[in-house]
Amino acid sequence: MKKTVFFSPLHPTGGIASCTKNVLEYVKAHDINNFIFVDASIRFKSAKRASKLNRIASGIFDTLLLIFKFTIALIKHHPETVHINTSASLALNKDLIYLRIASFFKCKVVFHYHFGRIPYLAKNKDWEWEKLCKCIGKAKYAIVIDPESYKTLCDNGFKEKTGYIPNPCSPKLEKIANLPIRAKRQNSMIYVGHIVPTKGVFELIEALSQIPEDISLIMIGLCDERIKEQLTVIAKAKNDGNWLTIAGNQSRDYVFDKMATADALVLPSYTEGFPNVVLEAMACGCPVIGTTVGAIPDMLSIDNPEKTCGICCKPQSTDDLKNAISKFINCGGHKAIFASNGKKKVLDAYTMEKVFPLYERVWNRS
Repeated sequence: MKKTVFFSPLHPTGGIASCTKNVLEYVKAHDINNFIFVDASIRFKSAKRASKLNRIASGIFDTLLLIFKFTIALIKHHPETVHINTSASLALNKDLIYLRIASFFKCKVVFHYHFGRIPYLAKNKDWEWEKLCKCIGKAKYAIVIDPESYKTLCDNGFKEKTGYIPNPCSPKLEKIANLPIRAKRQNSMIYVGHIVPTKGVFELIEALSQIPEDISLIMIGLCDERIKEQLTVIAKAKNDGNWLTIAGNQSRDYVFDKMATADALVLPSYTEGFPNVVLEAMACGCPVIGTTVGAIPDMLSIDNPEKTCGICCKPQSTDDLKNAISKFINCGGHKAIFASNGKKKVLDAYTMEKVFPLYERVWNRS
């Protein structure tokens, strides 16, 4: 393998950090040479409620520190390739600086974009799309995490230097995927993630309030008290809201246990990239009801009836979500098939043994 600097954050918790940890664990276990990790975590970012001046100052400090670390890594290790995990948006400004530094040291750059908004950017053609195109145009290669983003970039002239590579699961999740499917609590649903409007949580509560069947829902994740109160009021329209539990933030073991015994995970997001929570549910043998955004349709094999792991519906539609949940409730033996297919898909497509060689192939490109 060509000498490669892997420039990626371990914090804060999220999709990029999870992917980083999985890669590092695999590299350590397999004693892979020519792989140098450089932590791109931010250090000074102020809380959202901090003053605008504090946020600007902390952003400048973080940017300068990351540019310094990036430059020192290239001076010290002389890599042939640097792999940069990025979420685009404002980070594109840093990415352009990284490109200039890498060019000075004659080092090739691979951008790994961990977000699912590329089709929207291409449609709007705003400043973010222009900078994204500039970054990809000057980079050696670009990796995206969902098929729709890959198609969009191919349609816009980047076919030769763009690839779709799914995020890998952790070794722990791989072990869970190998376990037998556990008994389910009938009509029990679970939601896992930040409880915010753009995750479709209001549509979810409204949809479940309108379904006549007795359904229980447990919501796990950070939740603002105001949103919690609003969701509780909507839920009271059915059985006084006793079917809804907002459990707040919980440990991963708690989440996995709930997933393993739930009838389905529901994730009605407006936008996603490659949601780890869907991967976790599949490994736990929990069918998924999701929206047609990001990599979700591909993860659930929606276009392959024999291998489907769940059901998809349109985002931002209470009626569509309600119909999808009703369809799932009444799909009988297909629930067990969805659960089995999910575990198999994780083991066939998302283990580090499957994904890491795809990274190596990109790093070794001439």
